This record gives sequence, structure tokens and C-alpha cells, in this order.
Amino acid sequence: MQSKLTFLMIMICGLLNSSFVAAELAEVYSWKANPGKAAAMLESMEKAKVIHEKLGIKVHAYATTMGTNGFVDYVMRYDSIEQWGKAQDAMNASAEWNEYWNEAQQNSAGTLLSSITGINTDPSVKADSFAEQQVYSVFVWEVTAGRQQELLKRFAAAEKVHESLGARVESYVGGVGSPNRYHYVMNYGSWSEMAASRAKMMQSSAWAKLQADRDPTLATLVSSHSGQKLPF
Repeated sequence: MQSKLTFLMIMICGLLNSSFVAAELAEVYSWKANPGKAAAMLESMEKAKVIHEKLGIKVHAYATTMGTNGFVDYVMRYDSIEQWGKAQDAMNASAEWNEYWNEAQQNSAGTLLSSITGINTDPSVKADSFAEQQVYSVFVWEVTAGRQQELLKRFAAAEKVHESLGARVESYVGGVGSPNRYHYVMNYGSWSEMAASRAKMMQSSAWAKLQADRDPTLATLVSSHSGQKLPF
């Protein structure tokens, strides 16, 4: 735990002189329902969301589909690192949250598979700007040491193409739980929008050129999956 916190602090310090420090920060907790407890786990998440949003945290939950074994991502978003810190203090001081957490620990309906933190590379994005995005695909890349800026430049080029074809793209620098990894997230309003965008991508000369210019030594794709926002 200490090493993870140290990594996050190093990453934050490295970003202090950039606009990233004021960018959206996301925490993603991936949960797998215990046998026969899927409904109870979602009910528990809904209760947690109510408490978290009282504390100023924007929350969405996503049922993952392709590329996974069916876990649920509980995503907490903040406008900045500063807001994240204030929210953590508020949670610690919240009697309602502590009561909920103690009860959830005693009657756990799910198992936490992983937790990660990421900082959005676009400082203009706000935590409350994801209401219209219902489905997504995420591609997680592990970058070759010393080539982070090259990968971000390639992300920017890919984003330009994908957004012209109907996607909303957000890129995240991985922190706690995801060191040296970069997350490229393609968001859509529906599965139909995703399908239409992908059909256009297969016909896109700009995308074909970008793919042909890919340097396989720059980064390694370590995982990818899709998901859908849950209605609470």
C-alpha cells in the first residue's frame, strides 16, 4: 500500500507543472458479485452512490460485457486532485458513510477484484460531463519506459479520427493500481452508435493510415473490454 501511495504522489508531483493537476480524476473499483448476490451487490452500490454524491463525488456504475467475466465497475469522478482530497476527508468524517461501510463489510455481496486511479489528459473535462454516455470500450496500454509523451501524442491523433467518426474519447494516465499504464476510452450514447462508429472506422482512410504507421515497440495492449452504464 505504501509503495502505491508513493507512486501516486510521484505522479502527482510530476504533473503539478502541467494542466493535468486540474483535470478530472477517476477511481474505478471492479466488483464481482458473490454467488446468488448480484441483485444485493447492485442494491448496495446504489446506496453507496447516494452517500457519495451527497459528499460531492460524481458516481456511475457500469456492467462490463465483452472482454470480461462479468464484473461491475463502480466509478467515482472528481473535478481535480484537490477535490479528490477534500472528498476523501469528507468520507472519513461521514457517519453515514462509515455506518454503511461497516454494514457492507459484515454482509458483503461482492468481491473487489481491482481498484485503479487515473487522471484525464484533457483538463477541460469535468466529472459531471458523462451523463449522456451510456456505453464504452476501454483499451489499456503499457508504455515502454521513457516514451510516455509519444504514446500521448498517438492517443491525440487517434482521438481526432475517432471523434470525427462519432465517438467521445477520453485518455487517462494511470496512477494507483495502474502504474505505467494509459487508458484510452471510447464513449457512445448507445450500442447502435458504437456499431455505426465502428463501421465508419473500417472504411476510414485516416484510421487505416494511423494503423499502418503504428510502432509496435511503443506500447503493449494489456487489456480491453466494453461496458454499459447501469440505470441508477
